[in-house]
Amino acid sequence: MERSGLINLNDLIGSATDINKSNEPMTRREKSKAEKLQQIRSAALLVFLEKGYHKAAISDILRYTNLARGTFYLYYQDKSQIFDDLLADLYKDITLSLGQLEIENQKSKKAFYEQLKNLARTLLDVFRRHEKLVIILVSSSIGRDSVFDRRVEGFYEILTEVIRVLASRGIESGYLKPHNTLLLSRLLIGGLKEFIFQWLVKKRYTDDLEAEIESIVFIFMKGVEQ
Repeated sequence: MERSGLINLNDLIGSATDINKSNEPMTRREKSKAEKLQQIRSAALLVFLEKGYHKAAISDILRYTNLARGTFYLYYQDKSQIFDDLLADLYKDITLSLGQLEIENQKSKKAFYEQLKNLARTLLDVFRRHEKLVIILVSSSIGRDSVFDRRVEGFYEILTEVIRVLASRGIESGYLKPHNTLLLSRLLIGGLKEFIFQWLVKKRYTDDLEAEIESIVFIFMKGVEQ
């Protein structure tokens, strides 16, 4: 039986998700640097969430740290660099989490159904671990900063490709009707974005998330099944 990973996300997101596999312990200097980087990133997340990315200033971020401005600039030149690092952490988590899923050429529609549910659970678990950042991605306005816009679009393109690959395999297996998989994926991403917004921002669907996952997959299957 052919077996392969869900998708090679490293091909999609490039060096931003380069995973350091070294098991060597960090030196004191490396630990200090890592702690300062984490302090800055955590502070930036709070500021981006409270003020919005576009209105956030370096001075706002510094107020949440005990770092001097000069120290800050040893690590970052502007807020977009911080945002890139936050996204890299998210993408790395997506890569690792989806890499643990295995897609087989399933012999039954029920097995394919379970794969869809596993994918949904995995993605929602990642989004929950990066809740603040994901809220920023789904709720920030676009059109004010082309660099920021490209970052947001990149996030959705990754998710679109994940769904497109799985939809293509469903069609090839005969479990889904033939469709333009890219168009289908983008339509589904629109619904996913709204679901995430309602879930993480509006705090809906929190009582029984598993039931909501069942509903999402049921709607997907019944809407396009053969």
